[in-house]
Amino acid sequence: MATEQGVFNTLAQYLKSLGLGALFTVDSKGAPGGWLWNQIQSGIDTDTELMPRLEQTDVYRDRFSVIVEQQRRAAAGEPVTVMTPGDVLDYERQARQLMSAAGMPKWFYDEPKDFSKLMLADISPKELQDRIGQAYDYVLSAPPEVRAAFTDFYGVGKGDAALAAWALDPERTVRDIGKATRTAYAAGMATRFDIGIDRATAERIADLPLTEEGISSGLQQVAGQESLFEEGIGEAADITVGDGIEAVFENDPEANKKLARRVGERRSIERSNTGGALMTNEGLIGAGTS
Repeated sequence: MATEQGVFNTLAQYLKSLGLGALFTVDSKGAPGGWLWNQIQSGIDTDTELMPRLEQTDVYRDRFSVIVEQQRRAAAGEPVTVMTPGDVLDYERQARQLMSAAGMPKWFYDEPKDFSKLMLADISPKELQDRIGQAYDYVLSAPPEVRAAFTDFYGVGKGDAALAAWALDPERTVRDIGKATRTAYAAGMATRFDIGIDRATAERIADLPLTEEGISSGLQQVAGQESLFEEGIGEAADITVGDGIEAVFENDPEANKKLARRVGERRSIERSNTGGALMTNEGLIGAGTS
């Protein structure tokens, strides 16, 4: 009896460490009971011997449903790595710390099953950290124009939880998330400089090998060309913000020609109207210039 009591204490501690305390009981007098005690009385005395039986219990299968699914996939011939209970607990601990550090809503990661999809998608803690940094944490701290563009383009909806759900969606890759944040940045900064661009244009800018500072600087340059996009009297309406984007960001020859031609035309008019102003559909341009 003393030996069985010692085995019970050891295995009970093991089950408790896995969050499976429901599989054993200890009454007010310290007498052992429950499922675990029944296994010990049948001859089980090590965790290795206990595991095959443990895996058949509903308590275990519910707590470690990730492992159950991985085993099913492996049995079907899929190339998956089957985690151990220790692996699952370690993953949950790391993921919880990452989400907490990022300030995600606590209820978003307070249940073991909150991490199941991530593990089944084979998203490592490092990739999880990248996702949080690139989407949730990034957009959360970004200028309001950037966050608004992100919401508009990707249908995230309002609220930090919606943003967290988007960032942690296993259907997306880290590359997709990175491009989304750069696209939102491009569109958001365009709005800040009073430039209207659509998602496709923002994505083209996001694909360029530019830093955020480079994107912002380029958009500021486009904004400085605003008067060229306004059709003057006698001028053809053939220059748009899109031409400015193509000229500045893509160095497009045709766009550069359009801009240069309009600049040349206006300088010619200014020279012939020294001290005058150029009338456009939006009003006066160049008033007071010589």
